[in-house]
Amino acid sequence: MALSNKEKETIWKVFKTLRSTSNQIADCHDLWLSDVRDIETAFWALYHEFKFIRNNCEKERNND
Repeated sequence: MALSNKEKETIWKVFKTLRSTSNQIADCHDLWLSDVRDIETAFWALYHEFKFIRNNCEKERNND
C-alpha cells in the first residue's frame, strides 16, 4: 500500500528532526531543549499518523 501525502510529510519531518538533532550531538556533544522538544514532537507525529505504531505500542504496554 502506498503512503499518503500526509504520511510522507510526517516521515520527512521526522527524518529532518533526527538529522538536525544528530548533527547537533555530533557537533556539540549536547542537545538544546528545543532539540528535545522537536524529537518529542516527531515521536508523537509518528504515533498519531501511523496506526501500526499505536497498535505496537499497545501490544508492548500489554506485555509489560
